[in-house]
Formats: sequence, structure tokens, C-alpha cells
Amino acid sequence: MNNSTHLHSLRQTTSQALTAGLAFSLAAFASSDALAQQAAKPKPASGNDPQAANNGAVELPPIIVDGGRGDPNVLRSTTGLSRLPGTVQDVPQTVNVITQKTLQEQGVTTLDQALKNVPGVTVSIGEGGGGMNGDQFRIRGFQAKGDIYTDGLRDFGVYVRDSFAYEQVDVIKGPSSESFGMGSSGGVVNNSLKNAHLGDSYAVQGMLGNGPLLRAEADINKQINDTTAIRFVGMIHDQEIVDRDNIFSDRWGFLASAGFGLGTDRTWTVNYLHQEGKRRPDMGLPILTPAGGVGLPMPEFGVARSTYLGKVTDLDDSQVDMVTSRFNWDVNDWLTVSNDTRLAAYNRYFAQGVNNC
Repeated sequence: MNNSTHLHSLRQTTSQALTAGLAFSLAAFASSDALAQQAAKPKPASGNDPQAANNGAVELPPIIVDGGRGDPNVLRSTTGLSRLPGTVQDVPQTVNVITQKTLQEQGVTTLDQALKNVPGVTVSIGEGGGGMNGDQFRIRGFQAKGDIYTDGLRDFGVYVRDSFAYEQVDVIKGPSSESFGMGSSGGVVNNSLKNAHLGDSYAVQGMLGNGPLLRAEADINKQINDTTAIRFVGMIHDQEIVDRDNIFSDRWGFLASAGFGLGTDRTWTVNYLHQEGKRRPDMGLPILTPAGGVGLPMPEFGVARSTYLGKVTDLDDSQVDMVTSRFNWDVNDWLTVSNDTRLAAYNRYFAQGVNNC
């Protein structure tokens, strides 16, 4: 269990083969303020209006442009972390922000894919000594497998994190001891979950690709009253790897979020995240070295590239259940009280044989 309480002053501060796919989405957002303005906007003057007829002018209704929630300038956005209450530009470290817009435009499905946007972050894939497969990253060359956070609390476990429930991903580079208590010298990766918000919204996305790849996501938010809302996000992912036999990566999950006191000085958000994944690691194809010859990959000797040389028992099954409670109280202009608490359970079965070819 993770628990963090803060009392502080506010500061102003994969495959080598060519692939092809198709993605589609449908989304809508209804802002309470925008709807109110829409209802109150003046009607255009009619042709029978004497004043309009006299001066020849016609009054047109105003055009309301709603760009959604949040400031498009990420430097002015908040970190979302109670231990870092200021804006991104106030953090005395290098911060790379991967926004929701970037995640959607690139069709990102995993944390691994999201972090390809950040320079200085590399992936440890578990090779060499049989390392644990799953999400393992290095930040500026330092191992960061224990420096992955979700909503500011440590996300334990080595598993493939799907990005369906992420609002954005932040990489805070540099020694993490100042803000997170412990960690490596490289930095931390923090994933911000999607939270319930005021206003009704819905989004449906789908993805089709060769392999084949089938993926669907749904995101529904419903405002209950002036300060309460609920949100549900669901995902299902079914994928086989191009030009590889018996290799697959399947997972599904959902996020349920409830927000209370939204828009007030006391807010409480409760999230429940569940994700299950089942995949088979790719053993690859070994190098063969004939007697007195030069070592070459097996396909150079007539073995099909799609040949799988692993075992039927090679599996990577994982299940994550995570409940997060976040409370924030703005007591006055200079004092804020917050408490973040998490209870999580991780289950994983991992078996990978050794190819001696």
C-alpha cells in the first residue's frame, strides 16, 4: 500500500516487416459553460426588424470555440502531483510531457510506445542474463524499472502497461530524491490517469491492422450534479505479430473513476484500474555458424522467418488491480492539505525457455 500526505504552501511556481493499419475514432465533448453560452446567445435580427432595415446591418450570433479542458501550453499546466503543486515550468528539473493529443495522434497503445517521444529514455528488453521481461526503462543511462509512478504513487511490478487509461505521461529527469524520496539518478516516469470531470463526454476509438491487430476503446464521462461526476474507460486489445508464428499479445482492462466536490476547494477522486494481459515472448531466430563459416541468421540457410523456436509453455500472464484515493483541500490562499493513498495487487506468471540452437 502506498500512502502520501502533504501539507504545503502553494507556490507560483514488433516486427521488421512492413505493416499497415487503420484507426478510427468518434468523440464528443459537452462543456457546461459552452452550453450555457449557446443557450443565451442572441438570435440574428430578422428582416422585419425596423432598426436592422434602417441601417442595413444584420446581427449574427457569436461563434463559440470550445477547445476542451486544460491549457494547451504544457508549461503552464499543473503536474498533477500533490508533492509538486506548481506548474511544469516551476519544477527545477527537466520535464518532458507527452500530452493526450500526442497519444491519440500517434495511436499509442503502451507506455513503451509513449516514451519513444522522450530523448534519453531507452528500453531494457530483458535480454542478457534472462532479465525480467516487461516495462523496464533506463533514463539517462540509469536503470528506472523501480521509478515508474501512477498519479504520483509508485507503480510496482514489471508488466506491459497499456496506455488506454492515461491522460498524459510525464518524464521528470534528474535525481528523484528531492521530490519522491528515493529512486535512481536518471529520473522518474509518472502516468496520470483519466479522472472524472464536470461535463458530459464520450469517445469511441478503434484500430485495425495486419498481423492481425484488433483494438477498441470506449471513454464515457457523466456529470451527476454540480460537483459530482463518474467516468468509465474500457479497452480490449487482440494482436498477433507480423511474419511470426505463435506470437501474440492480448490484453483487456477498464478504469472506473468517481469525483466528488469537483470545482470546489475540497475534491476527492477515487479510481479503480484493472488490467489483464496474456502474451508469448518472441524468442527470435538464432545465429548459425557452420564449421569454418561465418555466422548468419537462420533465414539465410532457408529457415522461414516466421518459424517459432520457443515452447508452448512460454507465456507472460499478468493481472493488475489498483485502487487510488486522492483528496485535496485548498484551506486558504497559502495552505493546501492533500492525501494520496493506493492499494494495489499484482499477479504475474512468466515462463520463457532458453533457445540453445
